[in-house]
Amino acid sequence: MKNFYSIIGSFLIIGSAFAQGVNSNYKMAQKKIIDTTLPKVIQASLELRSAAVDCDSEFYCENFEDVNTPALPDGMNTSSLENNYYVPTESGNVQVSGFFTGNSQDAGVGGYWTYLDDHTTFAMTNDDSCLPGGVAPNEANNCDLSFEVLELPEMDFTGQTNMWILFEFYHDKNWGGGDASVEISVDGGTTWEELSDGPLPETQAWQAAAYDLSDYSDSSSVTIRFLWSDAGSWASGFAIDDIVINPLPDYALKLNQAFQVFPSSYLGGTTYQTVPKAQAEATAYNFAGYIQNMGLNTLDSARVYASITSEDFSTQSDGINTVSLDQDSLFCNDVFTATGAGTYTADIYAADENGTQTETSSVSFEVTEFEYARDDAGMSGDYSGGSFVNDAGSEQRGNVFDIYADATIYAIKVRAHPATSPNCMVKGIINTVIPGDGTEANPTTYAFFTETPEINIGEYTDGWTNLMFNPPVEVFAGDVILATISAAYNGVDTLVIGTSGNTDVAETMLQDIDGTQPNGNPGDWYYTTTAPMVRLNFDPNATGPLPPASVNEIVNSATFNVYPNPNNGIFNISISNSVENQTIEIKNVIGQTVYSEIARNSSENTIDLSNLDKGVYTITLISDNGMSSAKKIIIQ
Repeated sequence: MKNFYSIIGSFLIIGSAFAQGVNSNYKMAQKKIIDTTLPKVIQASLELRSAAVDCDSEFYCENFEDVNTPALPDGMNTSSLENNYYVPTESGNVQVSGFFTGNSQDAGVGGYWTYLDDHTTFAMTNDDSCLPGGVAPNEANNCDLSFEVLELPEMDFTGQTNMWILFEFYHDKNWGGGDASVEISVDGGTTWEELSDGPLPETQAWQAAAYDLSDYSDSSSVTIRFLWSDAGSWASGFAIDDIVINPLPDYALKLNQAFQVFPSSYLGGTTYQTVPKAQAEATAYNFAGYIQNMGLNTLDSARVYASITSEDFSTQSDGINTVSLDQDSLFCNDVFTATGAGTYTADIYAADENGTQTETSSVSFEVTEFEYARDDAGMSGDYSGGSFVNDAGSEQRGNVFDIYADATIYAIKVRAHPATSPNCMVKGIINTVIPGDGTEANPTTYAFFTETPEINIGEYTDGWTNLMFNPPVEVFAGDVILATISAAYNGVDTLVIGTSGNTDVAETMLQDIDGTQPNGNPGDWYYTTTAPMVRLNFDPNATGPLPPASVNEIVNSATFNVYPNPNNGIFNISISNSVENQTIEIKNVIGQTVYSEIARNSSENTIDLSNLDKGVYTITLISDNGMSSAKKIIIQ
């Protein structure tokens, strides 16, 4: 398992203006081994970036497009403290020492650093795919990538003025990674000084950086190097691309990231790849861009523009004056409401009143009839990796979903990876998310609500599988729920959930049920940024495998209805198909039992909770044999 971070409150959305309190404390979890013999990833071919740097006229330029991967360009040097270091490729394990070149598929071969999908070829040091001695790593033989160096060729600045270095980097620091920095030497590498003002910032996307080199004009020996450390952890990595050394232009604007976002009571703002039509119609898409001034002069009234040509929709942000090298997130003023199922594409660019304009980035999203997803498999094919769930301890893992319109959940839809054991038993779980205020005294909680019967998912690894709720689960506008897949540890059977794409902080959660994470406790929650293929299914005609027959399931066939709902605290519970006594148990949002009563078989029961506070409550019907089902009610 990777080094997941423990949730205490609400979280920052990377690249977004929406933010809530973040607790910076985290606990590191043991990293799981990704078997390099797993089937090759199925991934859509990446389009060439229209914004790739043209290296025809710069003093020094390297875009890594003409290299024979994994080799570095001529004149670049690299070093590492790790000896006999290999990385897996299509043609087998290749020995490297420090930085090497490749694309996003090469970066994600270890199974976790799978989301560098905006660039073609780049230079990287990759702790996630490091194979010490050419063998699969473990906690005892973790690669030592604590001092990774990428050194540019020595350059002569004689006669040069106003020189700057510009480059793009990816530095997520996921799973315990350390700092990255830039240094410069003017004496052939004998001494070095820091060029960057402290470590490069942590990012969840490719970012642009620029540093003034004018203090080194007329130096006949200039050498620049990039440094990265894994901080002794089994981390992701650090990537560099599009390095340019040249006088800074008067005006230059860069769109670092374009994205679509929904409002979220849990996160402030959040992104879904696939949204059911009823949910999409109840809210709206906002479009935004993360811009950076890469020129010397202030950009006047820089704006982000977005359009969906097929829908005759266009919008723009307010203008903002952006000083040299400053960065801003700009959100468009008008929102887009989808009115039908299909795939939509928003074209997003930035421009200012000086005539400076970026290349256009396209952001696609899907509206379906019934499926709700954070993974991007709907638009990029099948799984791109897999996450081990219960190989070290019992665990539940899945995605958080905002509910914008009343709905009924018929199933949790999951894509089990073929590496799943043939007899692995799993169940789907719905947890209610109760956001806190970001403080340790009032943490966000994830309260169990209901679950599906257990099935053998090992029989269904050739596609998507519905884990069916019986009865279906009613959810209401304003709810925030966490849908997970849970599997118990037995030392034999292992669940591997397919993954595709990535998520932001606190959008994908896992619970360490047994407390097997280092320094963790049973029941602790963590987040990961790799999107598991766990979806909500609102399709009333959905079908799925039946659980193994048991006496309990045959005997406990009771169903119940609650009416009216919402209500003023006085309501009826109708129980049918019961052949044994049932206990009615009602809990508030923090899990306290506020009502409990044994009900007669097949009866009408009037409940009076008018003395309780307004809000959402959970009613659970529990049979004598322990089988249960649950519904929500709203007291107004």
